[in-house]
Amino acid sequence: TSWDIPNVEFVPMISTPVDPPDVPQYNEVAPSRYLAGANEPSYCPVDYIETWHTIVTRFSDRLLVSPGVGLSGGKIYKPCTRPDGSSTDVFTGAMWISDLRTFYMQRYGDPHFAVLSFHCYPPPETSCNALHDTQQFIDLANEWNIPEVWVTEWDSGKWGSQSVERERQWIDYWKSLPRITRIAYYQNTDPLDGSYLIDLNGNLTIYGTAYKMH
Repeated sequence: TSWDIPNVEFVPMISTPVDPPDVPQYNEVAPSRYLAGANEPSYCPVDYIETWHTIVTRFSDRLLVSPGVGLSGGKIYKPCTRPDGSSTDVFTGAMWISDLRTFYMQRYGDPHFAVLSFHCYPPPETSCNALHDTQQFIDLANEWNIPEVWVTEWDSGKWGSQSVERERQWIDYWKSLPRITRIAYYQNTDPLDGSYLIDLNGNLTIYGTAYKMH
């Protein structure tokens, strides 16, 4: 099982807006002190409040990682009410997590984010550029006094856009920021997508070698 790998901390994630499982199950399979919220949520922030409140109250012994949002956030397939009373179906990641926090504080108070989490994929997959776009999450962490920011998904590019130079730049940049405490390279399930760290023969690719060296 993935949580049995030596020297690797498995951080469980509650990925859907449903009532979370009982605490004993998570304590059994994932003894991490962290617990992560939804992955790239495609629903309105206001619709996630009760799920997050269940997580906050039921997992009070964990350090809670905010839902992992993409840079662009994405399109949500219904109009969402925002805290100011306006409506939209298009969010940036920072906008989505800000709205969730505001709605939650209005109803319950502190959402207990110990970590902010975001994803960053270079074009053409998304428009993220770590050297420019990370700062919006650092700014939120500073404003909200959150000690850690995690990049929970990123890669060196896909479909011909791969770049070892960019991969090294991004890693060096993130390592220079005290608020960024963890980064997690996302490997597509298909080694032929171009950005895989290990090839079909089990050897490190140029991207895997760059990642290992850093």
